[in-house]
Amino acid sequence: MKKIIAVLVLVLMAALWQQGSLTFWRPVSASETDVGLLNHSLTATGAQPTRAIFNGWAPLSRASEPKEMQVIVGSIASELGLNPAIHEITLRSTGDYSYAVLEHEDETKWLRIQVQYVNNQSYASIDIRQKDQHNIEQVYQKLSDALETVKLSDGSVIITACLEGTLNARLREGEKLDLLYNAFNAADASYLKGTEIGGLTVWSGYSPRFAFSAGGGEANLSLSLSYDDAIRQTVVRVATPVLPGSY
Repeated sequence: MKKIIAVLVLVLMAALWQQGSLTFWRPVSASETDVGLLNHSLTATGAQPTRAIFNGWAPLSRASEPKEMQVIVGSIASELGLNPAIHEITLRSTGDYSYAVLEHEDETKWLRIQVQYVNNQSYASIDIRQKDQHNIEQVYQKLSDALETVKLSDGSVIITACLEGTLNARLREGEKLDLLYNAFNAADASYLKGTEIGGLTVWSGYSPRFAFSAGGGEANLSLSLSYDDAIRQTVVRVATPVLPGSY
């Protein structure tokens, strides 16, 4: 399932980039990172921090052979502090679609590095699911730096970031709106739209302080709320520019 989700996220990011729907610019304040802004938003909701999810993507020069991809995956792994010599890199090629992938899991995180060749284009992606929110700004920076080392010279590194937390309550509608206001206000974001499907409430907004934007520059902050009966808590997620594809 994780592999399917990762492929879907990559395809979505590639499609948005090719259509010009995913744009990039520098934050207004160079001292405030996207992760720092998300942290302000999550803190403003009053949620107890739990985990963090990062998905990074970058276009590559043409690399269609698995062995070429293996070298790139190894290079990215080294940038992230992993030893590629002691990690298995899985290779596969079907002609039109090829990939090399390395997975790693320890007590703090699950990580996947993947290089893919699909539709005559090559991409590198990094997926990190951190089990807590310790050192998240350093993790975000390492991910960005690793992709910068392998991307096309005229390509852009694109990263989605999501922070998750929980509240010990089932929220009423008025409480949800208060939470929305607090989260968006903390990031200087304006409200764009919202929807509710099957108990999952999602709002999107825009702040000039985030580096990335989806939908032609219209949205770069997402907030979702869902009540988990198993743990009897409301799960709060804040993300930029969009929520990860697993939700």
